[in-house]
Amino acid sequence: MKVLFTAYDFYPNTGGIATYAWEMANQLQQQGHQVLMLTKDRGLHRKEPFPVQYFSSLSSGVLSLLPMAKAIRSAVHSFQPEVIVNSLWLPGGLATRLAIGTQIPYHLIVHGMEVKNSVHSFKGLLRLGLNPIRRSVFDKAAGIHCVSEFTRALVFSETGVQRADVIHNGVNPERFLCLQPNSANYPQLVSVCRLVPHKGIDKVLLALPQVIEKFPELQYLIIGEGPDLNRLQQLTEQVHLQNHVQFLGKIDHQRLVQLYGQSHLNILMSRIEGQHVEGFGLVILEAACCKTPSLGGASGGITDAIVEGETGWLANPADEKLIAEKLIAILSDPKELVVRGQKAFTRATTEMTWEKAAEKLTSYLERPLA
Repeated sequence: MKVLFTAYDFYPNTGGIATYAWEMANQLQQQGHQVLMLTKDRGLHRKEPFPVQYFSSLSSGVLSLLPMAKAIRSAVHSFQPEVIVNSLWLPGGLATRLAIGTQIPYHLIVHGMEVKNSVHSFKGLLRLGLNPIRRSVFDKAAGIHCVSEFTRALVFSETGVQRADVIHNGVNPERFLCLQPNSANYPQLVSVCRLVPHKGIDKVLLALPQVIEKFPELQYLIIGEGPDLNRLQQLTEQVHLQNHVQFLGKIDHQRLVQLYGQSHLNILMSRIEGQHVEGFGLVILEAACCKTPSLGGASGGITDAIVEGETGWLANPADEKLIAEKLIAILSDPKELVVRGQKAFTRATTEMTWEKAAEKLTSYLERPLA
């Protein structure tokens, strides 16, 4: 098939949605489809395994609609795709409707927070005002593909549309395999995320003093950047964790894989906060490829990424006391850490790959319209 893939969030961005767009387009290309990626020009280009067409826009988000619609119209004329996949409904899905209506079947990928209504921010209010338009974009889509069961339920409740399927996020095992897993002094914990409040780093920090009473050698590595950094650093000092917590910022991929592998437990304690929610949690699969199990917040799509009792653990992300109790129980049983790490590895490398996700997406793209 000839697939036009729109991805407003793409390289040089490195978050989950940008990763999804790159990996899925790459897999579709490898599986024999012709893929054209359409994305905003952010000034940094690199050679990709599929062709990329850039559009220029001085504005961001919803204000990029018209430039993106113009670029889609141009791409449809020159590339003549059989189907369009939009990695976000806004601006990609709406821009597609503005550009060509339903002339070509289009599909929507839904991650989570982009469909959650909120009145706590300007962006949330703006999206709320677009609800009638959003309903039309979802109604006319040939397919709506959600990254988790939680996200599908969110689509049903927030948009009113009652048809959507689940295609879980994936991982590229070859990029995250680690040859020397769990080699750090015991115990070492790691979190990899954008430093924003809903990711729950603050609750983990508040839980650690109780954990350190039992495990005085514990080290906690925090990888990532974001606006919450200063607050988290101040919190680290307030609870006297300077000798146990390291903020490593942005690191290169090789170092990331090394630290995943050295660590004994990956933590993603995301919580639902206003519009913000974890749609899935790619880092859980990345760590699993290094045989590192995860402790996740029992919220959003994390409950799809972790199989409780098998590939990791879940905890209430709003309660630091319960997080501390869970961490103590986990770290007190190092054999179970190894067992769940192996199960997480097997699931990630056999069931949860981007190859499997792309095959499932392809089956929907090729399905005749009703």
